[in-house]
Amino acid sequence: MSLILKIKNIFYNKIYSKYKIELFLFSLMFFLGLPLRLYKLSNKSLWFDEADVVLDSVNILDSFKVLELHNPIIGYKIFVFYWRQICPYIHEWMLRLPSVIFAIAAIFFIYKLAALLFNKDVGIISSFLLSISPVHIYYSQEAVAYSFLAFSTIVTVYCLMRFTRDGHPVFFYYYILLNIINIYTHPIMWFLFLIENIIVILRIKKFEGIYRKIILCNLIVVIISIPCFYSVFLGRNFLFVKNNFYFERTAGYIPLPTWKSFYLLFKNLTIGYNAPDFIYPAGIFLFLILFLKGVGQLIKRENGIIVLLVTLLPPFMVFFIARVTSISYYLDRYFVPLAPFFYIIIAFAIWKFNEKNIKILLIASTLVLSTISLGNYYRDILPFDVIAVPTKKEIREAAAYINQSLEKKDMILHTCRNTALPFEYYFDFYFNKTQDVFKDYPERKTNKQYIIFCQKLENSMQLYKYMMRDKNLQSEYVPVDNYEINNGRVFLVFSSWKFDDSSIPEIYALQWLEKKYTMETKKNFNGISVYLFTKRDI
Repeated sequence: MSLILKIKNIFYNKIYSKYKIELFLFSLMFFLGLPLRLYKLSNKSLWFDEADVVLDSVNILDSFKVLELHNPIIGYKIFVFYWRQICPYIHEWMLRLPSVIFAIAAIFFIYKLAALLFNKDVGIISSFLLSISPVHIYYSQEAVAYSFLAFSTIVTVYCLMRFTRDGHPVFFYYYILLNIINIYTHPIMWFLFLIENIIVILRIKKFEGIYRKIILCNLIVVIISIPCFYSVFLGRNFLFVKNNFYFERTAGYIPLPTWKSFYLLFKNLTIGYNAPDFIYPAGIFLFLILFLKGVGQLIKRENGIIVLLVTLLPPFMVFFIARVTSISYYLDRYFVPLAPFFYIIIAFAIWKFNEKNIKILLIASTLVLSTISLGNYYRDILPFDVIAVPTKKEIREAAAYINQSLEKKDMILHTCRNTALPFEYYFDFYFNKTQDVFKDYPERKTNKQYIIFCQKLENSMQLYKYMMRDKNLQSEYVPVDNYEINNGRVFLVFSSWKFDDSSIPEIYALQWLEKKYTMETKKNFNGISVYLFTKRDI
């Protein structure tokens, strides 16, 4: 027997036969999930939320100052602070890389969780669905917390189940730690913590020997999370009151949800934001049949109730709260951390089909639908407007253009707040314009960027002084008629949330500036126009 044949036999008998599932998952993660998430990772500019994470990143001690400002979303910002120590002037690729790493880890752990709750076949199908999920890939390529939270949600529930089964203290500690991190990373995770307690109550017999430890776990989580609870729900007033500062900031642009919101959430979880309209009928029909079949099957199983609670309860609870209080916190992306459990439902439905050919056909169909949607995503085609999901603009290119001729006394005006923070990132980091970045956090008072807001209903304008992270987290509004610009040169970064309407109110900002200044140059970018104005001699 040749040496090569002996090696093959050893590989098959000792390695492949024993670890074939692990080898499949490894292949799935590194030959499908990873390339889809690394492809064009730095191709797009940082947008508002990503720049906000970087500019507001703080060390763990300063994070308490941020909580005092009623800004509870600090968990991932703490992580980014230490991550950016690798390179202070960090590149977009490096900023987004952690999201890719957490996404790949989620592909592995969703298998572990589904296999623990049901069986290995459901786990493998769940991993496959998550690896090709358009919405999961979307947030795996952003420097925001949703990829991490999707991973952390899976591991938190996994630790709870393992703690129930084994009683090993390591799962006890991980369960506490992950819940605290989750809650300090995003307020939606309070709902996961609530559901975990509901699971314990519904499965009290399973927890009979360790229920005192579970109570201790939850008590520790609640006590440590009190500052975050105060920051989110109490703030300057009382629970869910409209002038609560945190909810004013988030609910200001989020419309109240309707029953259609559930349809859109379902669509986005299945075929993604970028799916063309011609695949809607087939995509929605296929996933709806699988979803209903999965729910019908899982409701009969003890562990199935866990998956259904995590998937279904948070959207309905947020919907109900929004309708009762008229304060909307319902955004599809807020439920992305719970999406893995949705894919477990779909995977379970596929597994329940007896015919192998039907299973293959269904899996292939999901792959085709995802491929079509991802084709649009990588080409940055967003067929329909989605709340808080903007088309990506060439902010980096516009900032580089201004950087070439920016002088010390120049002013930069923005017609849209969503370009201001990315500009600050690019000037502070990318072009190394500011040497003392983060030295005066959170009292940043040297910024020379301003935003012009236009109130369309009154055909009036206000100048919004750009100081989004001052010590009170307040913004100064000055009517433009009473505001005098003394700068010799002004760059106007002209854009809007939707850059496809000639009647947008931002036009008034351009007209107002033209009354006092002379336009010297104009440069167009994708979604942005940059004007250079000089002051007229009087």
